Amino acid sequence: MALASLILSALALIVVTYYTLETVRIRQTAQQQMEISVMPMFAVYVYQHDGHRRLRLKNVGLGTAFNLSINKPKWGDQSIEFMYDNHNVMQPKQRRNLLLHHDLGGHTGTRIDSADLLYEWINKEKIPDPLRVVVECESIYQTRYQFVFHFMTGNDFRLKIALSDVKSLPKQKRK
Repeated sequence: MALASLILSALALIVVTYYTLETVRIRQTAQQQMEISVMPMFAVYVYQHDGHRRLRLKNVGLGTAFNLSINKPKWGDQSIEFMYDNHNVMQPKQRRNLLLHHDLGGHTGTRIDSADLLYEWINKEKIPDPLRVVVECESIYQTRYQFVFHFMTGNDFRLKIALSDVKSLPKQKRK
């Protein structure tokens, strides 16, 4: 009788362990689906304004982006700073115009205010081809995301912008 009770207890433990692991897996899947449903997503594109082709950043995702930042690509003693009204929150469907400032050895250089001028600089090798630009933000659940864009010359003599990578980053520890 004691052996039968021990066997039944062991089977019950196995079943409870299995259901516990399955419940954890279901919860993790639900969390991932919830995160995806509120994930910000970015597009960088060229738009026509006052006869000029300008650059714009848009949150095309379903969630608000918090702590938005755009890296400052550097090569040698040069860099490009992306200006976007310095607001670090973007609602879904919200757009920001992008202006670029070329920095040469710590001295503010030329303002690059059109996609055509950026293309020209890349084509003349004043700027690397492709120019790698990283946009980072956090979701409402504090998941950090990184979006990598490449700005490059195209066969049609126009600027090409490609989203090359999207990934979630490890959470930073708060101080």
